[in-house]
Amino acid sequence: MSKYIYQKFLLNCNYEDININDFPVFEGDVKCILDYRCDYCLFDINKTLIRKISIADIDEQVDTEEDWNQLLKWLKEFEVIVLYDYHVNSANPIIQSYREATLKAYLYRFQKNEIKICLA
Repeated sequence: MSKYIYQKFLLNCNYEDININDFPVFEGDVKCILDYRCDYCLFDINKTLIRKISIADIDEQVDTEEDWNQLLKWLKEFEVIVLYDYHVNSANPIIQSYREATLKAYLYRFQKNEIKICLA
């Protein structure tokens, strides 16, 4: 529970205006994309530098605004970030609502920092 208290900075933005359906959907196989922690390498044969990150990875790493800024520095190295495992499914309406708000807050903040996101 304390994690959510630390992450309260995240929801301090206009995430309500975000429509998840407005974001492009990645058509390929997510398994074929390198993790965001991988630097440029031989597998980067496309002209577009693309990496993937899951919501769980973000949740594990980001507790404070400083953590968020560190993650942004890393992600700005790439042209497209594929966000996967983002689906919000919970029987508990409070958890469902919080997860949806968190996803929208991430998307809002990525957009604000000009990080191109595709959903998978």
